[in-house]
Amino acid sequence: MRVGSSQWRVPGYTELKELGAGAQGRVVLARRDESAEIIAIKYLAARPDVDTRALRAFRGEAETLARVTDPNIARLHDYVESPGGEAAIVMEAVDGVSLRRLLDDRDAALPAEAALAVLKGSLLGLAAAHAVGVVHRDYKPANVIVDAAGRSKLIDFGIAVLTGQSGQAGTPGYMSPEQWRGEPATPATDLYAATCVFVECVTGRRPFGGGDVHTLREQHLTAPVPVDDVPEPLRPLVVRGMSKTPSERVWDAAEFVAELETTAARAYGPGWERQGRAGLAAAAAALATLFPHAIAGSAAAVGVKGLLAKIGGAKTAAAVAGAATVAITAALLLWPSPPYRPAWDTGAVIPVEEIRAAPGGFLAAGGTPTGRFEVLKLDAQSGAVQWRHPMSDLRHGFNSHLQVQGDTVVFTQKAGQRLNVEQIVAVDVHSGRVRWRHGQAGLYLSNIVPHWCGTGRVCFGVTDTTRPPSTATDRIHILDGSNGAKLSESAPLGYIPLGTGLRDSIDHKQIVRTTVDGKELWRRPISEIFGDVNPLELSVADRKDGGGPWRSISWSYHYDLQYKDGRYVGEIGAGGKFIEAEKRWRLDYATVAAFDGATGRRLWAEPGTTVFCGALKFTIEHPVRCRKTGWMDVSAGGSPEKWRFKDLSVTVEGFDPATGETRWSWRAGAVPGLGFSLPDDIEGDRSVIRIDDRTYLIRTLHSGSVLLDLGSGPRPVQDEPTGWCWSDDLVAKTQKSSGERPYWTDPQRRWWPCDSRGGETKLPGSIPEFAGARSGDVFAWPGGSGVQAVHVD
Repeated sequence: MRVGSSQWRVPGYTELKELGAGAQGRVVLARRDESAEIIAIKYLAARPDVDTRALRAFRGEAETLARVTDPNIARLHDYVESPGGEAAIVMEAVDGVSLRRLLDDRDAALPAEAALAVLKGSLLGLAAAHAVGVVHRDYKPANVIVDAAGRSKLIDFGIAVLTGQSGQAGTPGYMSPEQWRGEPATPATDLYAATCVFVECVTGRRPFGGGDVHTLREQHLTAPVPVDDVPEPLRPLVVRGMSKTPSERVWDAAEFVAELETTAARAYGPGWERQGRAGLAAAAAALATLFPHAIAGSAAAVGVKGLLAKIGGAKTAAAVAGAATVAITAALLLWPSPPYRPAWDTGAVIPVEEIRAAPGGFLAAGGTPTGRFEVLKLDAQSGAVQWRHPMSDLRHGFNSHLQVQGDTVVFTQKAGQRLNVEQIVAVDVHSGRVRWRHGQAGLYLSNIVPHWCGTGRVCFGVTDTTRPPSTATDRIHILDGSNGAKLSESAPLGYIPLGTGLRDSIDHKQIVRTTVDGKELWRRPISEIFGDVNPLELSVADRKDGGGPWRSISWSYHYDLQYKDGRYVGEIGAGGKFIEAEKRWRLDYATVAAFDGATGRRLWAEPGTTVFCGALKFTIEHPVRCRKTGWMDVSAGGSPEKWRFKDLSVTVEGFDPATGETRWSWRAGAVPGLGFSLPDDIEGDRSVIRIDDRTYLIRTLHSGSVLLDLGSGPRPVQDEPTGWCWSDDLVAKTQKSSGERPYWTDPQRRWWPCDSRGGETKLPGSIPEFAGARSGDVFAWPGGSGVQAVHVD
């Protein structure tokens, strides 16, 4: 139906042009009445016999988009349902053209640099989706938009699923072997499709050219990877990315980006990405009349051509991606408005780490009423315990290191009675049945805790206890996630993990970038990036009780380096310097910097700033830094609540992670919740309350309460909202064994619902992802005496 019909429309928008339509719905270009912003709206077709499954799938697409916040994925603005069963997703109109149209218009291959730039941007978007457990399943040129600056964005999560879910859905020319077989989707599924598109970009044709679906299926399942026309330096990327076996592909999108950057820099020079984006920008500019803003001005019709329709899913390819300019979406947290309905409250476990969503329920690890420390699965609807297993406590490690991928849960248990000696256990997420164990004789696990490091692999670090503590080293081990067999072991590495793919050197003076399996890519002196203000030190001591050496970064030194768009941004240090003679802490001794992910070359540095802004969580999606003056008196010793600020003044800045330039600046003044380095230090302080993933309520001395949005800066408060406060309690445990003394063990670090004055509230006013986890229509978070949950639908 065309614009001007009597169809239901989302209020507050004026439709300009229909971009595509099909049996399942339509996509229109529209203008927001309030701001004149050009956006896109995707409508689910309304029918008298509306299929509730289709509506649930459509709502699920919006919820999937809401989980992912990334510049390489188009933004989601809103999701709306009408009383009559109609629904709409309101989306960012990416001002660009689809990669499909760009390739069709050229009718030739892209330069290698341009193909690499497209692949990198898409991989970064996929990495963001995979990080929250989402597999796209339909990566193809029609779902990649190239803008006027040569940047690419990923769109259309209509058939996306959570990692581990099965189903035969996708677009035949780009479907992985496991998709054809209907096997569980994993990040490797998307990486196969991304490699197929890369081959098409760099050669001018798809990897496999079967003229029908059956032929395509056989080619993707059995035919050799076609690399004859791929430039020689890029063939290893293609061979690995299109392996028939998911476990033999690149393990995750971030790892693929690291390999891509290294390969591209060696083959085409350090300026490859700049050249590639320039070429893409020129190609996109030639099609500028097809950009959404141009269409909004001229209302010109746009069409595209496609080879094969999409298999599976709740819609046809034409309904969503049938236009050359497809406008789709991304990222606010679409939780229903409060009040939420209570679901359950259980004291079966007091969690000591994050609660994690799992099929049909939640995984929690912590202290139980019996005095044990256990890993439990709780039923999503009732909170009942479905299964339980012992876990490591503080005398035998740090916590369970609970991780889930698909239907397998991995965690640690103590191995024997020696301190800090553990084993790794994998169990079935549904039944709790043990699938395998590794390290029953005992492992001295390092700061690289057991975690899923891609599809079907478990990575962890093991400390070499034969070396002196001051030169401690790790070796990264990789296990097969299906049976626990060891696949590889790295050479010795530095002890401290500094960020994704980063470690310190053994002498603690250099930053080293490695692959997932520990192979070194490059190294740089820390001082070359951060200057001399942020030394990295270890506080080490030999244990006298039979355990391994105890090592940790000194309390006065922290690190937060985050990776995105080919660069690392952050800080090594703690936003200050301890003056021993005066027993005080200077607050202006720090440097925030960025460096290139492919080479380690410093891109920019801003002395006198820190990313450790107390309760404000540093995130590269909405980065902020603080300029602090004054000092902190620590002469009373002990814990942070005994310390006192002197002449404190804090200025908060939002900044561009690419250039370091300040986007907005706000002088907050003497706010203790911003003066400390970490949230752990501000227990009991309620000058800063977290509202959602990017908004904080800050109580100042000179201007009252202010809402601070990390993306746009401060704004006045009319009605102070409820939010989430931080707690760092301890869970008590007493050993009953003869000769052992009682002791305090794991801290229960948690966010709990609070009002604007820091008082506890019964039900949350918002339910952001940092505070808990969602399984189906239930959101659960660590309560003061267990786990609490509410219904959110």
